[in-house]
Amino acid sequence: MRAVIISGGRADIEFIRRELTGEFYDMLIAADSGLETCYALGIIPDVMLGDYDSVSGQIKEYYQSYGVQAFTYPEKKDETDTELAVKFAINQHAGQIILYRATGSRMDHTLANLFLLQLGLEHGIDMQIRDKYNRIRLVKGKFVLQKPAQFGDYISLLPLSQTVEDICLTGFRYPLEHACMVQGSSLGISNVLEEEQGVISAGSGILILIESKD
Repeated sequence: MRAVIISGGRADIEFIRRELTGEFYDMLIAADSGLETCYALGIIPDVMLGDYDSVSGQIKEYYQSYGVQAFTYPEKKDETDTELAVKFAINQHAGQIILYRATGSRMDHTLANLFLLQLGLEHGIDMQIRDKYNRIRLVKGKFVLQKPAQFGDYISLLPLSQTVEDICLTGFRYPLEHACMVQGSSLGISNVLEEEQGVISAGSGILILIESKD
């Protein structure tokens, strides 16, 4: 099952509209002000959840009138609305989770959402953050990137773990063989896929994989 979560960061409405065309998802979850984006897109989510402190009461009532499954949480809580949405999708046995509006001007929320990708990794779920310019995933062990499915021209790898060892890259402009990346190094920034597929492997640790457009 593919679950889409619309969160509360910055949004390019037309980008999300293009992404959500056709039978792109099986479940759509609006986290708090993600309801505002759903309203702007003219779509009805399957689930809405959060403390609803960032969404108008009128829009909330509009979706309630359609019988959207709703979960309400207190404003004082230990998880963000996005984390609650991710955990809900995991509990629904999602095989893929895609987060929209998970980046933006609030760097604290952006970083928290990036770290949430570890929940997907722990449960064996393909989980990613997408915005107009980036697709962000985590890599542990081996990962193959196919050129036809590439999101942007630039591919960057950053260590999420303090140290990631035995990194090998093939099919890229700047290959690596048994390299080590440590936090604070920019070694993996702005690579380019030159073959039909690129193979990323790491002997230990977790890498952040960012495909970017300019």
